[in-house]
Amino acid sequence: MDYRPQVITLLLFHLLFIRNVRTLDYYTDDVFESKTHPDVYSPNVYPKFEKAVTINTSLFLEHFGPYDESKSEFVVRLQVHLSWIDERLATNQSIDNNTLIVPFEADAAHLMKLWRPSLYFSNSNPLNPDLLSAKSPGLMMGRIEANGRVNIVKRTTMTGSCKLNIKLYPLDVLKCSIQLESINADRYIHLQWISSTPITMPDEFNWGNFHWIDHILLGRRVSYQHVGPFSRLEAIFVLRRQLGYFLLTTYAPSVLFVISSWTSFWVHIPAAPARVALVLTTMLTHVTSSKAANDKLPRASFIHSLDVWMMMPSSKDNVNRTRKQLFQVPFTQTRYLFQIDTFINENNLNHIVRMELSMCDEADSLRMKTLPSGSLFYNEENGIAYLCVQRIATQFGTMTANSTIVRYPQDVGLPLIPLNHLLLTIEYDDDYTLLNDNSGFELYISDNQLPYEAGIMALGIVPDNRFIVPANVAEWATRGTCHSSCFQYMEHDEMAIVSIFPSTGHRSLRELTLEVTAPDGMARKVFAWGGDTSIDNTEEIVFNAKERLNVNCIYSMSNRSITGGLDAITNENCLVWMHYYPKIELEACLSSYSAATIMSLLDVDDLNATMTHDDGIHVTVQGEPLEQFVVNKDRMQTWQMDKLARSQYSVINGPQIAHCASVGHRFFIHQFYVTKLIQLFEYGNLRVAKVNQRENQNRERKRRMSLIKEGVAEKEIKNQMISDSDTDSAYGDELEFDRNSLKETFGRHRSASLRLGNEKHHLDLFAVAEFARLGMQAIVDDEVTKRFAAKELKTWNLLTRTDKFYHYKSLRLAFIWWTGMIFRYFIMFPIRGVISIVGVSWLISTAALISLIPDGSLKRWLYYSASIMWFRILSRVFSGVITYHNPENRARGGGICVANHTSPIDVAILHCDNSYALVGQKHGGFLGILQRALARAADHIWFERFEMSDRLSVSKRLKDHSDDKQKLPILIFPEGTCINNSAVMMFKKGSFEVGATIYPVAIKYDARFGDPFWNSSKYGYIKYVIMMMTSWAIVCDVWYLPPMNREEGESAIEFANRVKTEIANKGGLVELGWDGQLKRQKVKPEWVKQQQLKFSQSIDVTEVMNDHHTKADSTTTDSDIDTNERSTSVSQDDNKTNNNNNN
Repeated sequence: MDYRPQVITLLLFHLLFIRNVRTLDYYTDDVFESKTHPDVYSPNVYPKFEKAVTINTSLFLEHFGPYDESKSEFVVRLQVHLSWIDERLATNQSIDNNTLIVPFEADAAHLMKLWRPSLYFSNSNPLNPDLLSAKSPGLMMGRIEANGRVNIVKRTTMTGSCKLNIKLYPLDVLKCSIQLESINADRYIHLQWISSTPITMPDEFNWGNFHWIDHILLGRRVSYQHVGPFSRLEAIFVLRRQLGYFLLTTYAPSVLFVISSWTSFWVHIPAAPARVALVLTTMLTHVTSSKAANDKLPRASFIHSLDVWMMMPSSKDNVNRTRKQLFQVPFTQTRYLFQIDTFINENNLNHIVRMELSMCDEADSLRMKTLPSGSLFYNEENGIAYLCVQRIATQFGTMTANSTIVRYPQDVGLPLIPLNHLLLTIEYDDDYTLLNDNSGFELYISDNQLPYEAGIMALGIVPDNRFIVPANVAEWATRGTCHSSCFQYMEHDEMAIVSIFPSTGHRSLRELTLEVTAPDGMARKVFAWGGDTSIDNTEEIVFNAKERLNVNCIYSMSNRSITGGLDAITNENCLVWMHYYPKIELEACLSSYSAATIMSLLDVDDLNATMTHDDGIHVTVQGEPLEQFVVNKDRMQTWQMDKLARSQYSVINGPQIAHCASVGHRFFIHQFYVTKLIQLFEYGNLRVAKVNQRENQNRERKRRMSLIKEGVAEKEIKNQMISDSDTDSAYGDELEFDRNSLKETFGRHRSASLRLGNEKHHLDLFAVAEFARLGMQAIVDDEVTKRFAAKELKTWNLLTRTDKFYHYKSLRLAFIWWTGMIFRYFIMFPIRGVISIVGVSWLISTAALISLIPDGSLKRWLYYSASIMWFRILSRVFSGVITYHNPENRARGGGICVANHTSPIDVAILHCDNSYALVGQKHGGFLGILQRALARAADHIWFERFEMSDRLSVSKRLKDHSDDKQKLPILIFPEGTCINNSAVMMFKKGSFEVGATIYPVAIKYDARFGDPFWNSSKYGYIKYVIMMMTSWAIVCDVWYLPPMNREEGESAIEFANRVKTEIANKGGLVELGWDGQLKRQKVKPEWVKQQQLKFSQSIDVTEVMNDHHTKADSTTTDSDIDTNERSTSVSQDDNKTNNNNNN
């Protein structure tokens, strides 16, 4: 039997079995290459077509942190484990025999040949590319099993966003998530967490400054618009912040600050330096600590828990200081005696700021009887110094202790006051300090503070009112040519009783020019207010105070006792103010000559005025009574006589001053609100003065005690003491002689300077002295750049943004300030917010409806009516109280209205009285929304300031618009930028080249109630609007000036300057020739070359400017040359222009 076939068969079977076993023991590289050959495998084709590929996912966290609170971001280093089945990579072995096959370890090169799901972290910042692509950073490794399962591990770093709960910071709980999302749609790829341990981390894993609480796993489908659902996995880690860092850096130090502040309980009240140093150190440390903590957080518009904690120590400090002031009483009360010569003498007379002469109580009167003649005692308890008035030099003579009365003009009918019942307190200015405890004394006029110029003064006393007499008025009266009837109430021919600022009205005065027209027709300005102005009948003198007052009607008084009201007396070319007192009827009539003079000034044929205590003042013009001119004696009111266009009258009843306050006449609530605010400011300023007085006294007393210890005080006292016999020399001619000699000396030096400046000289060190002076002057007081910042008020208006901190010094001021803040922010601000929403919504909606109407008279009428209504509503957002003067000069169709520019609310203020077509710079944001809404309803012109094409097209559109008389007048602000309402800068000539009629308008704001200036480089428009809505009010005056036209032969620049001068004069603004765009741009090279040329002309120069410089200078525009001639001239005849050169 032949067994060879069977043997061969068995051998072949054995060989085949052994070969198969060797092949299936390992997944070799040859197998991988055969499986991924391009002919049989494509990485762009999904493993399955009938259903989605399931991707099993897990995460391994390697490191967490740091966490950035300012960006709300965290950094995590992790491994992403992915697994799926690709049957194309499986061998021919069954699944049960998988354990017999060794998987294939693949590197990145192998994995790039396989199909991979497209995944990315959806909450990463920035978004990473495809996690498994070759461009994605990180390491990637994998394994392929015999059944076709692909396992890939991606090691990478992710920066994710994590929402921060700032309100609870640092006590917040964070929820930081890792979101893994598929780029392919859900029908192709489905992501799921593995069932065993989807999130793992090493045992020594550190969460940084957080405690791990829990983690949450989510798997969901997310849909995008017009795309479809996608699969996403999300792991949320719940973390709580560790407080150890904050305990060491914030909480513990703040507790120590509070404990340190308790030491103020043991600090004596007069020891002001110790308390101030302690408070400042504590507050500065609080601020620094709070700022360091907040710098790490994103900007938020609400308070977080750390702010609350930081406020508590600050509030505690304030409570400590308040309790200190209220409940701790000094153990001793010391009184010091000083001679009167120490207070009023030749050396310090010009430094006296305020004085008070009042009645003393019985106890003080008894004490004063025991004091030496001319002595003063200081009561440390109330901080007031009392002077025994026994001998004081005045213009009326000497008051002595031997007489029991103060002798004054008997015509006034003043009562007799015993001298030993008068109290005198004195305050000196900051430039003068006495060694003794006498600084910070006060002068009151009708129980209101009075700022008074330095100079010689005389004192007077009446039962309820006190007044002062500046000697320079009497000096002018002796030199003038007025008749004796001008001074009906006088003791001597050379002196009249003059009251400058009785009662509260002086706080409302800002600027006053008093003018009388003499028979020769020359207008004379006859009175000055301020230490630097002098009296001259041929010079213009401006009365500088707080509020503008136009005085055009001046009465002459009858020969009878005057005991009520306030008025001015004139006779041709002399003018004084008279002070009356109430309770007796007053009749004011016009003498025949004075009435004729006034009627000629007012251009009327008949004028009569009578005043009684019961009814007020009644005025008739041309026989017609003016009912609106009747004064209510129960409250102060102001009326404008509309029928007399060239004159404005302001009259009040009682001992209050007449003034034209910036109040609205349409609603009584507006005037009542403004009046009460003025009274509140008055009271606040009174309290501030008392606080400053007390601080100055404490500071001076400490300084004196330190000097006494050093052995210097006695020497200084002896140098300042002057005998009683020399007191009258302060009112003699010696001081006047010194003033005249000083003026003469300055005159000689000025003449010499002018002669030297006209001579040519060689270049030496002295040639640059003038430029050095101008440079230093520019550093000290730059008159240009300060126009681009909010001007600080001299008096506190109870607003925090004025950088005054008086509410920390007095409990009463603190109560007023807190009450005002609550009123403004929690009552007025919500109401104004609702009004703003209604106004803006109404504007946008009605403007859209008007835009649908075809152009024509109906559309113009609707826009005219609606625009005035819009802006009247919007003006109530900031409680606008607007006074319009000379409304007959309003702009008309075809004309151009030009005004000085302070802020965008200028548009709303002018629109409340008329409708305009606006021309201005394009804006974005909220202001841009309003611009686009207005442009849809009317022909407004918006342009880009720095685009030449826009500027050229604007000129053409202005010309076409002004030629159509049916269109609205154009409103332009030629300055091109916002100025802080203290000056008027260069007008651009574009609007003055059109040839249309120009209607000038002057706008003047009262910054006491709220500063309307918009510093666009510092605040956005929304923040600016909020500041306006939280101010007290926006009070302003608007003057419509007569229309102006370009004269024959007058250039556009000259015409613009002429209009600017009129606006500046009417609004009481400083006129500057500088371009307002210096706020944003550098000085033009042409201006620098003009300065170089003028300097070269002032010295003997042998070199000649080359053709290039000559050509550059010759190409200077007319506007630039005109500006240079106005604002950079260095001629000796124009001192004001020298100040401009500094900039």
